Amino acid sequence: MRTNVHVSSLALPNDLESHAETAAEAMAPPEGPYVDLPAMNVPVVRSGRLMGYSFVVVRVHLDSSADEWRVRDRTHLLMDAAIRAMHQTPFVYVGHEVYDAASAQAEIAQRIESILSDAEVSQVELIGGDVRLLRS
Repeated sequence: MRTNVHVSSLALPNDLESHAETAAEAMAPPEGPYVDLPAMNVPVVRSGRLMGYSFVVVRVHLDSSADEWRVRDRTHLLMDAAIRAMHQTPFVYVGHEVYDAASAQAEIAQRIESILSDAEVSQVELIGGDVRLLRS
């Protein structure tokens, strides 16, 4: 005797695939000249307490007239400035998967622009931001 069989196909969205596409778009080279600093860890704090770290790449967009190799020769100075800024002005944990990085980004940009002439830097961007919270 044959029974009724209901076969259902459930297609779940692949979140990993969409995250990978978003990351690829963010990391894609921009049109103009730029310099990416090596990936760095930014502390994430809440009420002055360390919550975890965010992994970011600092991308320095340059004016079209800038000497990209001159900037690359100063990468060690830019990294030092960015790391000091990140630890002085960390990301702030706002809520579930919400982090305020605006102050940190502004501080990093200010320090990088102080090393390079203002005419060379058109924008400083933080790329990535994968946050890993500490176990408490």
